[in-house]
Amino acid sequence: MLNIHKHIYNKHIKLFNLYCHKDEAYICSSARPNSYNKEQVTWLGIRYGKSPKQVNYINATQNVKNTYGEDYGFQKHACLQFSITRHGFEINLFHAVEHKAHDRSYLHGELDKNPHFKDKLNREIANLKGEGFEWIIFDNQLDKEFIYVIDEEPEENFSSFYTAYDLDGRESFLSCLYKWDDKGIQDMDVITQQIVTKMQKLLPLYKLIAFRV
Repeated sequence: MLNIHKHIYNKHIKLFNLYCHKDEAYICSSARPNSYNKEQVTWLGIRYGKSPKQVNYINATQNVKNTYGEDYGFQKHACLQFSITRHGFEINLFHAVEHKAHDRSYLHGELDKNPHFKDKLNREIANLKGEGFEWIIFDNQLDKEFIYVIDEEPEENFSSFYTAYDLDGRESFLSCLYKWDDKGIQDMDVITQQIVTKMQKLLPLYKLIAFRV
């Protein structure tokens, strides 16, 4: 995972105005069970999102105190990421963790107060048709997923789906999954190109729904 990161970070990702975790020890998620990952490793991933300056400023202005005692709170913000899960290899726009997700409240607020924002959101969802993306909202308490398949649903339905199901206590993310036998992830050059291409396509949506100052 770190080799992939080194291949794409300076050459591509930073040009998208996206940044990894400021601490090198946390660029890749923990590969060992511990209290932070609820004693289980269900995914191994690398996130790209707001700069350290952005995160620190937003946290300071909102008086954020991270539940786990880490004052940085990078994982509380929306990001683009690639990861290994039990299902395969994923390229995601991760929108919200279960609790205290910064960009969840921002997106709901924009949909509530700005009548034109819904059209912008639906347009960006429409621009992702044909790319194999699904927006997944997972409720851990119910052990249930709510899924919006972009390639199959009318884009004008997305904002209604999001408003109805994206709630505090649920994880919310847009995912493109590659099964383990997919030829698109069998070669380093091919997989790095897949990540860069998908993230470039996701960037306009990310910019729309991630709060920055």
